[in-house]
Amino acid sequence: MAIFDFLKKSESFVGVDIGGGAIKVVELRKENDKPVLETYGVIEQSMDKGTLIEHPNILRDLLSTVMKKARVKSNKVMTALPSPLVFTAIINLTGLTEADAKNSEKLATAIQWEAKKIVPLPLEEMVLDWKLVKINKRGHSTSQEDEDTVKIKSKHVNVQVLLIGAAKTVVKKYMDVFKSLGYDLMDLDIESAALSRSLLAGDKSTVMIIDIGSTDTYISIIKNNTAVFERTVNFGGNIITRKFAESMKLEESSAGQFKIDMGFSKSKNRLIGHK
Repeated sequence: MAIFDFLKKSESFVGVDIGGGAIKVVELRKENDKPVLETYGVIEQSMDKGTLIEHPNILRDLLSTVMKKARVKSNKVMTALPSPLVFTAIINLTGLTEADAKNSEKLATAIQWEAKKIVPLPLEEMVLDWKLVKINKRGHSTSQEDEDTVKIKSKHVNVQVLLIGAAKTVVKKYMDVFKSLGYDLMDLDIESAALSRSLLAGDKSTVMIIDIGSTDTYISIIKNNTAVFERTVNFGGNIITRKFAESMKLEESSAGQFKIDMGFSKSKNRLIGHK
């Protein structure tokens, strides 16, 4: 769900980004039908093992702290599931007529039938969502096929759908953490979709988005506002910090601050200080 669409339904809400090494919150309110920044906050926490969602007590304490320090007022919250916890795939459905493809119940049945073949868990253990990408009318059949077969096939269309799924146990963890703090979790997005909306603003070009986190890097290829390819690489900012510390003979804490204060040269792939 897009931020601006959400603001049509609510006067204000809080966006929460739960990363591998930090939690970021931002509160937006609606004023004259436009989003206005109310407040924001960041709290850092390095995990020696696992992610924050795997340690709900720590996550709960950190969320409570950053919300209070940022003086967040709204109790309506949106957050996103990190890419490694989300299953996504582009599936092609055949055997549907154009009317079937536009019928939500028939389309849902066809999607669930196809999903059984590819999702990593039984359907009853997953929360599934999908987005209709496009409907293509099928071309004419070959001359070797009889007339009746041609008539039947000409009624069918190819339906392309983006399938999204997450384990119910993971979703429940997020819901329980926010509920325990008195927040109403209005929506669970996926990071790649949130990034594409914020960065591309409706641009339908084919674009690669590289999101470098503290422990992992997420790579998404977006085409027509839809993620058609996603991969996670076990390389992140922590490794860059360590390499920086080794080369500069600094403590990692100091190297991390230098990394924040410095940038990358456009002409050379090395860290340089801004003038």
